[in-house]
Amino acid sequence: GRFLWLWPATGFLPHCRVGSPLACETPILVDHLFEHDGPSAVLVNLTSAPPPFFSRFERLVEIVGAGDKDAAAGRERWRFYKARGYDVCPHNLSGRT
Repeated sequence: GRFLWLWPATGFLPHCRVGSPLACETPILVDHLFEHDGPSAVLVNLTSAPPPFFSRFERLVEIVGAGDKDAAAGRERWRFYKARGYDVCPHNLSGRT
């Protein structure tokens, strides 16, 4: 969340929690809820498992850590999405295969 305030140094990305009174006016919602009935354009998943509500989003972004445990969990999520017929498009920023 820190970069929502600092990057770029003169920028600001309006954001709030899903339950905030400003949520209907705010383009970015940040939360840790496993039940979510808010807007469904892009979901950024930072957990080790697919969120139960992921299928109602237009796009899903998965962040996979560089450690072995994170990579293994990322591969499991990949298989989960592929088995359900989702088109998975990787973007490897670490150089790790």
